[in-house]
Amino acid sequence: MLAQGYLELLGIIDPSLFSNNLDRFLEGRGQGLLGIVLGTEETTALAATLTARGLHPEGPLTLSRLLEAGAEPVEPIFSLLRLPPEELPAINGFFCQHLTPELLRQPGWEIHPNAVTGIASVTIAVDNPEAIAEAYETLLGRSAVVPTDDAWAVHLGDGSVLLFVTPEEAATLYSPLSGPPESPSIVAMALRSTNLEQTAAALTANGVAFDSSPARCCASRRSRRAVGCWSLLVREVLSGRCPEPRPRGFGPLGNPLLIRRNEGMID
Repeated sequence: MLAQGYLELLGIIDPSLFSNNLDRFLEGRGQGLLGIVLGTEETTALAATLTARGLHPEGPLTLSRLLEAGAEPVEPIFSLLRLPPEELPAINGFFCQHLTPELLRQPGWEIHPNAVTGIASVTIAVDNPEAIAEAYETLLGRSAVVPTDDAWAVHLGDGSVLLFVTPEEAATLYSPLSGPPESPSIVAMALRSTNLEQTAAALTANGVAFDSSPARCCASRRSRRAVGCWSLLVREVLSGRCPEPRPRGFGPLGNPLLIRRNEGMID
């Protein structure tokens, strides 16, 4: 759990049970980023809004799962809303409302030694970023979708960003990729940190290799301004467990992971 958003690690305990295509994902690509879930405060109201925009939501649907937390397991409950893939394209995602947030956001669970506080951005490789951006304009409104120097940026309500790039641009942006990835695929994630020195110390203590560098990110063609930041590129996120043969574009690292601290606006 993070102060803003969270990461969910999925695995298969019993192969005979329903896995929502996780088994196919692992067999075809190996470990890595599977999908993106968008949070909402009210799925019923969201369904009405999306329908009014000419979209075709399915749900809300109620889901619960057991969580081992403390002496006795608890059962968080969620309300889910789905759209057809062409209306929420390229992220293998859906909308989720937490009906029992107090079971997941417990004291101390959102504070970590690595100083990470949230998800800054996720990069997705697609053949036609502009066409994908048009779908998100319908979904979120024109003001949420901005063309940048090397991507189409979709800004979400919590401050995080979806970055849609071509496979060739993804290979240029993220050196751990062995070549242009398949389309569509989620290729990288950037996390926010309040203190990169603390983050670097935590990575070093856990034997995780990384590179540190200043970067200009989120530059807009319209404003010609960018957020100045320092970033850490983690070189060993998944430590070489990708099965052979590896899919096009993905080396043994799975997905590049960047951890950033913003320094403010620069020209």
